[in-house]
Amino acid sequence: MARVVETAFQLPWKVSEDGVLVPCGMKVKSKVMLDVQPRLLKLARRLVKQAMKTDKFPDMVHVDTLVLDSIIAKPERPETADSPRISWWVKTSTLTKGKPVEIGLLANTYFERAYEDTVARGGGMCGVVQLHRDKGTQNFTMNLVLDIPDAAPRTEGRTVGLDFGMADALLASSDGQLFGAKALRQLRALDEKLADHDRWLAQRGLKRKGDREHERLNRRIRDTVKNEVGRIINRLALTHGPEQVRTLVVERLDFRGGGMSRRMNRLITRTGRAVLKRKLESIQESAGIQVEQVPAQYTSQECSGCGYTSKRNRPSRARYACRFCGKTMHADINAARVIQSRRSWQQPDNMGPKARTNTRQLLDQRFQHRWNRPMEG
Repeated sequence: MARVVETAFQLPWKVSEDGVLVPCGMKVKSKVMLDVQPRLLKLARRLVKQAMKTDKFPDMVHVDTLVLDSIIAKPERPETADSPRISWWVKTSTLTKGKPVEIGLLANTYFERAYEDTVARGGGMCGVVQLHRDKGTQNFTMNLVLDIPDAAPRTEGRTVGLDFGMADALLASSDGQLFGAKALRQLRALDEKLADHDRWLAQRGLKRKGDREHERLNRRIRDTVKNEVGRIINRLALTHGPEQVRTLVVERLDFRGGGMSRRMNRLITRTGRAVLKRKLESIQESAGIQVEQVPAQYTSQECSGCGYTSKRNRPSRARYACRFCGKTMHADINAARVIQSRRSWQQPDNMGPKARTNTRQLLDQRFQHRWNRPMEG
């Protein structure tokens, strides 16, 4: 007697207009539930097993931020003012059906102002909530997300070049301002603490990975860069009247130097690049400021006055002295003015292995056309 193998696994199907069975959803009233044959289940398992060899499931251990949609987490205003410290409640689904929990969010003055401004501009609350885990403290934070309408592009205002030189400050502008000098001093102090602690770990044969003090100092460095970059860009964006900024001209997003260790430079470069990129993108949407990028090659060597380019124009990290026209100024401010002037360039191909060569050729051509002599040195 043949053995009959039954399966409890079924899938919904419906009859199409052509009289053919096609897959459908569970909500279709005219659906037909059909068993999946054991041989097909076996084949499906083999396909999944083979696929898993090349494309494995993501390791959720390394995921620190989850985005929850409004089906899972829905923010609501408190119905009463019983707890003035709570400004929002987030109704969150649980594994028990019909048993959600409400999580209270502490009042945040900065967020409330941003929320009021967003509503006034026709925006509101976005349909998602962010749940973030801090790797160092293992604490969880829940953040609301605003749906902010894009601002109209500015039609009036100045064009300002920004240089990320880090000689005496984080950022320098083409109008002669240095931003973030105090933050740069803090970063140097943190670098010394981090280097001392890492030497202490090395002497005892301990690894940096997983060390709480090492992670705490790294976190402070990232937070310092993030907060200072945000403060500087916001300050430029909020300037109105004759000093209003219409366009920011930047070079390749880079943070290096400042008299810090090589490892510290790598850390700030990665952190600063990511933070500044996000901030510049957001400022275009929220304030209507245009952002333009220009080639970064030779911005620290080119003279903002005559265009003469030579590494000997930099007698020190913070000082610029042109060997052709004699112009002297702070090196980062000179670089910021060079960046601003390159906005009007016919841009060379500054990508790939020939980027420096292409930029240098254009600099030589511009200098010779202007002064009727070749550039030397």
